[in-house]
Amino acid sequence: MNYQKEIFKLVKEHNIITIFRHLKPDGDALGSQWGLYYLLKDNFPDKQIYAVGDTLNNFPNIIGKEEVVSDELIKKSLAIIIDVGDTPRVEGNFKIAKKIIKIDHHIFSEAFADIEYIDTSYGASALMVADLAFKEKLRFSTKSANCLLLGTLTDTGKFSFSLSSSLFYTVAKLIDLGADIKYLYDQLFSATPLEKVHFRGFLQCFFERTPNGVAYLKITSEILDKYHISGNDAATMVNALAGIQDIHIHVLFAQVENNKIRTEIRSKSININPIAVKYGGGGHKLASGALLDSFEIADLVLEDLDLLIKEHNE
Repeated sequence: MNYQKEIFKLVKEHNIITIFRHLKPDGDALGSQWGLYYLLKDNFPDKQIYAVGDTLNNFPNIIGKEEVVSDELIKKSLAIIIDVGDTPRVEGNFKIAKKIIKIDHHIFSEAFADIEYIDTSYGASALMVADLAFKEKLRFSTKSANCLLLGTLTDTGKFSFSLSSSLFYTVAKLIDLGADIKYLYDQLFSATPLEKVHFRGFLQCFFERTPNGVAYLKITSEILDKYHISGNDAATMVNALAGIQDIHIHVLFAQVENNKIRTEIRSKSININPIAVKYGGGGHKLASGALLDSFEIADLVLEDLDLLIKEHNE
């Protein structure tokens, strides 16, 4: 299928377009959503374009502010679901839309759209949006370029993984089109709150390891209170345990609302996605996550990950 042609055929056929992404959005979810929002607003000014979901005040100087969208409006719209592959994690009532497009770079988990554009070779969904826009010869603004570079920077870990020549080609084009990489670096990585600096030190001092090389830490509500950090923010700091000698996989288990355990798993080279899927999660081969019911289940995850390393080394 020519995804560019089919996607923009639907875009041109609909006067109302709603753009959805996943719950608890990260930089790529917001960057790709708002990058697409600005691209469509700038190139199709007569259409009604809406970005759906609470931005949670993340990246307020880069992305826009969400609007309240009624079910009646969604029913008349083309819904574009971006950076999420399974329906329970989509924020918003997208299922009632006239037509649905999915654009996602995660490993396939569920078919639910009229067009399913999935490509795991991209390091970020923002890169998929940029590539579609380049091929369609859309006009970029500084806002759209900045949003797409935001998604790229965050989901590639500041160009630490999912590296390719096409990645840097796209980044170079976004910079040429107005993206301010120094400004984005300053906003994203050069103003870490002091409590997060202290918490990173705690993670690196007190992590534990399994016999075969899984580094992990269970972060209870008491620890979160001590460091004045939320469970969701804590879990995203999983890469504080990256780059440790003889550690093949690193994991954070953080207590969040309703006593659920947000789990973030990262790997140097071993495919961890099947373990995440086993426990109701998903993601990528080397970066996956899940939401667990208890720390007891976290122990089962650790057993599976440790066995995975053992089998890999045999």
